Amino acid sequence: MDFRYIKKISCTVIWWTILLIPLSYPIRSQELKISLYNDHNIRSVVLTVSEGEYEILVNDSLLLNGWNSGALFVRRMEDKLLIRDRYRGFGIFDKVELRGIMPDNSFYIRPVSPGLEEREYDGNLLLKTDLERLLILNITGMENYIAGVVQTEGGEGNLPEYYKTQAIICRTYTFGHIQRHEGEGFNLCDGVHCQAYKGRCSHESIIYSGTIQTSDLVIIDQDSTLITAAFHSNCGGMTASSKSVWLSDKPYLQPVRDPFCTNHKNSIWQFKISLDDWLNYLIRNGVAGERINSRELSFRQDVRKEYYIVSGVKIPFSKIREDWNLRSSFFDIGISGTEVILEGRGYGHGVGLCQEGAMEMAQSGKNYNTIITFYYRGVSVVEYSTLGNLSGER
Repeated sequence: MDFRYIKKISCTVIWWTILLIPLSYPIRSQELKISLYNDHNIRSVVLTVSEGEYEILVNDSLLLNGWNSGALFVRRMEDKLLIRDRYRGFGIFDKVELRGIMPDNSFYIRPVSPGLEEREYDGNLLLKTDLERLLILNITGMENYIAGVVQTEGGEGNLPEYYKTQAIICRTYTFGHIQRHEGEGFNLCDGVHCQAYKGRCSHESIIYSGTIQTSDLVIIDQDSTLITAAFHSNCGGMTASSKSVWLSDKPYLQPVRDPFCTNHKNSIWQFKISLDDWLNYLIRNGVAGERINSRELSFRQDVRKEYYIVSGVKIPFSKIREDWNLRSSFFDIGISGTEVILEGRGYGHGVGLCQEGAMEMAQSGKNYNTIITFYYRGVSVVEYSTLGNLSGER
């Protein structure tokens, strides 16, 4: 077991209590509750301090004060939690809380059963059992959370204007979905069905700086409603309409010709399928086998199209992508002997902002407002606090 010993910071100790703001009242200073490792059934974890000091509470009573070194083990035992450190057991409790008592506090958490990657997070932590699983809630500030999402979703090594763009997109999503898991006792989870959130963002990084510099900024449509701020890795030269992918037609999520992403690594791909497998696939999707003409199997998408049409049967390109686990739904279909060759462009669903295109726009000197209004048509970037009692996306 590795132990991290954090040198105490010499300053006045400030005792914090967690401000429990109702989940339905989204303001920029709100502390969010984010479910960590939400897609896994975690049974035990190890906790260590990264920065600052914590008080540890069990069942709302103080267990340890000024904890800043060593490891704490937490294991689920049916509907209770067993707590111990390296040397002693503390008992079995209903819940465990880590509350930071310094100006800046962060911790490491490593699932042991099952064994998963260790992550570092800002803020506080609440552990309890819920529906036969260990519920792990990171309680952190809005901008800390958004910076962590931007780092996870946007990666390292990009320019400030790109990170500002991604921060505004992530903040728009956060405010629009802040009540998504309200019935489960938290705001959002760390999975892709909410926003990927795999750890803290260093407060010294340009990602965090870009997040703070755009604090409170969100994207709205012409009805002053938060948009569905969809994004993807690479559009292959043209984005897709929301209608072609999700059957929801948003006026700001329409096809956009994108010259910025076409020289990036995810702009082209190839996938090969045996001709027999392809014919069997078409038959399973309603094409009459005796009516298939091999000459009509080839198909070209100069622009994004919604359907692949064979013998009068329409098969959505989005379905083909899902069925064959393809990188995108933007591809041409060609026949070469006994093979069907898919020549594809882009990576992801193609709706909304193209990340590699946005990176290139930032490289060419475009600011976040120009980038956002290029990919989302007819929108505005505004301060959320000026919108009143906005209910979120529609």
